[in-house]
Amino acid sequence: MGKLLWTPYQNIEIPNDAVYCATPSRLTKYTDEIINFVGRNRLGKPFHPLREFPYEMYEGNSNVGRFLTMEICLRAVTLCDKFLIFGVSDGTLEEAKTAFQIGKPVQLHFNDWNPGDVIWKHEYERLGEGHGWPLDILLREF
Repeated sequence: MGKLLWTPYQNIEIPNDAVYCATPSRLTKYTDEIINFVGRNRLGKPFHPLREFPYEMYEGNSNVGRFLTMEICLRAVTLCDKFLIFGVSDGTLEEAKTAFQIGKPVQLHFNDWNPGDVIWKHEYERLGEGHGWPLDILLREF
């Protein structure tokens, strides 16, 4: 049995060997592609927040909103076994900071599933300082 995550709508079971797939909302249309990439490459059981926490029910719902949605996402990061990041945004950088703080294995997958995408670089230059440049160590190896 996995671990249970409370949300305002349901308890979600996070399976053992779950990998958190941190993805900016601007890449929502690639959710299935990212999930397939994780499965195809045997990186673990994908837990994708954009699939588990639909915008209309969570962040876009005035009864839940951005703050509580991020709290739920950060809790999910703690319950997953690994953390994979597929793009850069304020949300994914906050999630990455949490993963680093609690010692989760973190992997960058910016170009693996979407070769040639450079938006993440521009976003990291724009947002990184405000989050303490959490990806710098991994980017040296990237």
